[in-house]
Amino acid sequence: MKILLHSTAGDGVGLATQMSQEGHDVLLHLAGKKSRLYDGMLYKVDDWEKIATQSDLVIFDGNGMGGRADALRARGVKVWNGGALADALEKDRSFGMKVFEKAGIPTPETFKFGTASQAKEIVSANFRARDRMVIKLDDFGACATSYVARDRADMLAQIATWEADPTIARIDKGGIIQRFVEGVEISIEGWFNGTEFMYPFNVTMEDKCLLNGNKGPNTGCAQNVVWQLRNRAPKLSKMIVPLAPLLRKGNFVGQIDVNTIVAEDGSGPYALEFTPRPGFDATSTLVLGLAGYAEACLAAVTGASELPLGQRPWDYLTAVRAWIPPYPFESTKPSFNAELYDQIRGVPIEGWEQDDPRILLYDAMVTDDDKVVMAGTNGIAFISLGSGRTLDQSVADCYRQLEAVQVPNLGYRTDLGERCRDGLGTVEGWLG
Repeated sequence: MKILLHSTAGDGVGLATQMSQEGHDVLLHLAGKKSRLYDGMLYKVDDWEKIATQSDLVIFDGNGMGGRADALRARGVKVWNGGALADALEKDRSFGMKVFEKAGIPTPETFKFGTASQAKEIVSANFRARDRMVIKLDDFGACATSYVARDRADMLAQIATWEADPTIARIDKGGIIQRFVEGVEISIEGWFNGTEFMYPFNVTMEDKCLLNGNKGPNTGCAQNVVWQLRNRAPKLSKMIVPLAPLLRKGNFVGQIDVNTIVAEDGSGPYALEFTPRPGFDATSTLVLGLAGYAEACLAAVTGASELPLGQRPWDYLTAVRAWIPPYPFESTKPSFNAELYDQIRGVPIEGWEQDDPRILLYDAMVTDDDKVVMAGTNGIAFISLGSGRTLDQSVADCYRQLEAVQVPNLGYRTDLGERCRDGLGTVEGWLG
């Protein structure tokens, strides 16, 4: 199968590797700033529209290019992910909250703001001194776009920090503030074929912070545990199934994930936000339980109601992200980011084999003399994948793969699975 991966920044290159290993002809179009990412590893194309019309399948790995995805669909091209609705669900947090409300999906108490001054007014007027809260910005150009505050004073200090230095994050783009819910975060993902959700659903428990114990900056994903649900209609599906009418109306065809928190006080799950695209790195983890990512995507865009599964669909599937400094730093100034990460281009990656399905390179390239090195784009060297009949087996498998690859100054978390073990008691009643 000929597949075009349409990407803004190359977030889906791991999926491209997996599809290549499945035997497909995968081409990559980078719609954003040109980089050395995957030079010598994938064939890159500039004329994405011509290639798209010649491809069996076009996959969008991120949002922000919804017009292109919808236009291709209108021309009869088989397109997975992307679209105007997906753009709105991810890029406009207040719109996402309205969607949850209309669908009858519960959310924490949420307030919308447009400026730093409005954010401070909301915090002062609606929260007591010791209340905890979460702020999420509509700025997706930097890594520091959300913050969980210890109390009201801490939140006001964070808002002031963003206000004083817009190179960290642009609070003037607006966002939301939510009342903090004590509980266990778990996301439920469904694959929507344009008409209905396919089965089975899958869930992810993801650790977002850089360091063990969920310390340090938010990276989006530092490690994760994924598993497919045996039950066609688990209790947690009430957080996603009611979205089907909106998705049909919006011509959505793709993966959609609802990040949920299951409250410890027994009040039930609350929806926090959408991820209407492949999850990074959760989708690459999920692929271990599928017959193949490309095969599953093709089944979806042709209207299948069941996902093609691998031989062992009920394993625990795990992943750890391995990186080198200056990751995860990211400024709102692209030129500064480029200059900073240029410094790590050429750092060697040793011990990786091209047909290795458990090590997926990210910020990587192959030189003219066939050496695998860092490409100098974001500092994420690779993700390591693991699987097992038990969580402990999967974790051990993941670290065994990771330790076979050598990169100078490599960092990664060493507490994979711990939060999952601690939180399963809270969420397991919602998964059956």
